[in-house]
Amino acid sequence: MSNDQEAVQPQAAVDLSNSEGWLVGLIEQTLAGIYVIQNGYFRYVNQGFADIFGYATPGQLIDKVMISQLIAPEDRQKVADNVRRRTEGLVQEMRYTFVGMRQDGRRIDVEVHGRSMEFKGKPAVIGLVLDITERRQAEAARLTEAALRVTAAVFEAREGMVVTDAERIVLRVNRAFTESTGYTAEDVVGREMSQLLKSSRHDEAFFAAMWETIRQS
Repeated sequence: MSNDQEAVQPQAAVDLSNSEGWLVGLIEQTLAGIYVIQNGYFRYVNQGFADIFGYATPGQLIDKVMISQLIAPEDRQKVADNVRRRTEGLVQEMRYTFVGMRQDGRRIDVEVHGRSMEFKGKPAVIGLVLDITERRQAEAARLTEAALRVTAAVFEAREGMVVTDAERIVLRVNRAFTESTGYTAEDVVGREMSQLLKSSRHDEAFFAAMWETIRQS
């Protein structure tokens, strides 16, 4: 071995050690949750993972808390199946969402990216988890706002419209309804539809046609 080779190898070892330290530091400091799952337990989690699920330290989770404890009941089977498929080698990598359970019982929406690996010589899953609760809430708010705008536009159309509850009590009517029937909103809101059908203001054919339209909507 030449003197140059002898000089390079120690430096390479130092570089590798520095890289590993940098990587560990990055994993420990990231806000994303990093985990290793094996045999139904967490073999490793970082502080970000503990924070997402409301635990003070990773030590409260590692080898103590089962995976199922952090999953809402309705999603436990889905997550268990996904973990099994990766540990059995049926799929290498998966990305999906589920409803998680924090230590305090609060439900959160989470997204996971995980892949199969070996941990201490046995099958395991390593992955990353993100808390997407705020993102989901923002998306729901945007969809609700859009739906309300569409509903308002439709409700103010030229066709007469009536909104009733399951007991046929009138909740709302649009302007076209009041213009075509002569009723004001105050005349009909809160009344049962059969009461309107008995009114002498319009003949039976008018109300039969109106009720059929409401029934089919």
